[in-house]
Parts: sequence; C-alpha cells; structure tokens
Amino acid sequence: MPPPPTKRGEERRAAILEAAQRCFRRYGFHSASIASICKEAGISPGHLYHFFPSKEAIVEAIVEGDRERMKAAVAEIAAQPDLIKALVHALELIDSESGFAFDNVLSAEIVAEAARNPRVSEILGRFDTDARAEFGRLLSLGKDTGQVRHDLDVEAMAGVLLVIMDGLGARAISDPQGSRRALYPLLGAMLKQRLAPDPVN
Repeated sequence: MPPPPTKRGEERRAAILEAAQRCFRRYGFHSASIASICKEAGISPGHLYHFFPSKEAIVEAIVEGDRERMKAAVAEIAAQPDLIKALVHALELIDSESGFAFDNVLSAEIVAEAARNPRVSEILGRFDTDARAEFGRLLSLGKDTGQVRHDLDVEAMAGVLLVIMDGLGARAISDPQGSRRALYPLLGAMLKQRLAPDPVN
C-alpha cells in the first residue's frame, strides 16, 4: 500500500485543486490546459502529474469534495427536529455556505464536459447515484419518524430533489441578481404539500 499523504502533500494537492478550479471557471474545462493549470499553481507538469494523472482525475477530486459537502448537508438536515422545514431551507440556500454550497459555474462546466467525455460522465454518474441514495435515506428517515407521508415513493422523490437542486443551480447562473428567490416560498409550499403526512382528523 502507498504511504499515507503528508500534511505538506495534502496542502500541495489542495493548492493544485484550487488552481485548477480557477482555470476551469476562467477558460472552461475543455479549454483549460494542464499547462495553464500548472502556471496558475506555479508548479511544473511533473509536479501536477504526481498528484493528478489527468484532468479527469482533477474533476474526480472536485466531485468527491461535492459529495462530502452534500453528505454533510444531508446529515445536518436529518439532525433537525423538523426535517421538511430543514430540507426546504437548505434548498433555498443552494448557492450559499449555509446550504449545499456547490460551485454552480464549475458544476455546469463539469456537466457540459460529461456530455462529451465518457470518463467525466462516469464520475458524474457515480455522484448522482450517491446523491439519490443520500436523499433516499433522508426521506426514509422522515417516513420512519412520521414526518413524511407513508406512501411517498422515496426513490422517485429523491430524483425530484436532485432535479430541483440542478435547476436552482442553473438559475443561480442565469439569474445572478437573485430575483429567483421569489420562487422559494412557492417551492417550499409545493414540497411541504407533497411530503407532509395528511393531517389526522
């Protein structure tokens, strides 16, 4: 087995990832070259390849970071006393550090590259599978605790939540001034209507 990474190695890897993300935002994933990433990071190609053998490996590391943030956000929602309220609130904060905190521009670049790059498509597909499972577990917890209607199709609703997240992320790019926030009360009401158990007579 390879030796565990040193603190200095982890710092260098993180610095390369940050430089790569700046390049992807600036030039787009397809146009950002290894040379441009190395220049941004102030390192040689050999140094970069020591940590990441390809641009796809960099994307995999970025997506892994998103996966960890997504799992942490879902765990935070699960820990709240009102699961539906916490879920709606997190979706309202989709582009902030208090919500799921994804980089919407970078996510759009990765999705665009996935349409033409099978390796990136595979990476993104694994993230989607994991995200569906996380939301499925969250909704199942809601059913078990009586906060979510017992007849909810958990798998289908997990997919719907991902569609909402994707849509809100896209709106954050196309509507940077934030007028999309007027949609949040309606979105919250729709989710509560679909998720909440029927009142007991």
